[in-house]
Amino acid sequence: MRTYQNLILKSFIFFMGSLIAALCIFLLPNLAKDTAISNPDFAYLRFPVLTYVILSTVPFYFALFKANQLLNLINRKAAFTTESVQALKWISICGSAIALAYLVLSIILFLLNALHPGIMIAFAVLILTAFTISFFANLLKILLVEALDFKNDVDLTI
Repeated sequence: MRTYQNLILKSFIFFMGSLIAALCIFLLPNLAKDTAISNPDFAYLRFPVLTYVILSTVPFYFALFKANQLLNLINRKAAFTTESVQALKWISICGSAIALAYLVLSIILFLLNALHPGIMIAFAVLILTAFTISFFANLLKILLVEALDFKNDVDLTI
């Protein structure tokens, strides 16, 4: 992969990580505070939901770390290795973990009658996006495993 393409992808990973960190540090606490003020009946959910949402970024950052490792492997021309398969496997697991975390949170908020329609739409977008990323990472992992098997068969016949 060309160096500038790798640099663009790495900068995108850095940008996404920085954006989510900025949202968790600056926007979410203020949003939780405003929501607690405007809905005093659900003010007791402010800190548990805020903590849950911030903790749900851990798999996101781990997936970004694995994506960075995958880019390093591609840059070293070692894309067709078992390390790449493991990185894609972990990205898929992290996507599923994020989707399930927000699915559980939306079910809990629904059962408490605290699920606002706007929040429900945002959670639905998050869940679908995370499952889509998980699906495509798993699909790429399967294709990479088949390519590795084919490569090993070709290497054995020569």
